[in-house]
Amino acid sequence: MGKIKKLRPEKTRKGLDNPESFFLEAERYYNNAKERLKEAKVEYNCYQDTKPVREACAMAYLSVLAALDGYFVSRGVSLDTLPKTTEGYLASLRKYLVHNGKLQSAFRVSWENLHVFGYYRGASSIDLVKDGFKNAKVILDMLSKDRAKSW
Repeated sequence: MGKIKKLRPEKTRKGLDNPESFFLEAERYYNNAKERLKEAKVEYNCYQDTKPVREACAMAYLSVLAALDGYFVSRGVSLDTLPKTTEGYLASLRKYLVHNGKLQSAFRVSWENLHVFGYYRGASSIDLVKDGFKNAKVILDMLSKDRAKSW
């Protein structure tokens, strides 16, 4: 994975000060992403307009980051030390979810399909984008189940 300076500006975390607020934000972003993706015209098993696809992919990926931030905060990570890069998220996943290869794989696929190919490259492949969304949902669901058990 290439070096990425910052995934998002610090101000997007404003108002998010507890795990529950991060998870609610993650769900809101994911639902908004699904709605935005519905606006993309489909023909020949490809998206014809990449603008709504790019926006939907960005929102879906941000939902993953918000859910992970909520999980890390629930594990005692302070708000000012939350990961800011892809490498930071992977390191935190290895540290706090050592034995969860499924979640780590889902993060990698979400990063690749949603962030790199969907948002940056403007992917038009329905299968690629749907796979990214599916893996984002896996992350949200797994962390929500963990949240229900521990809170």
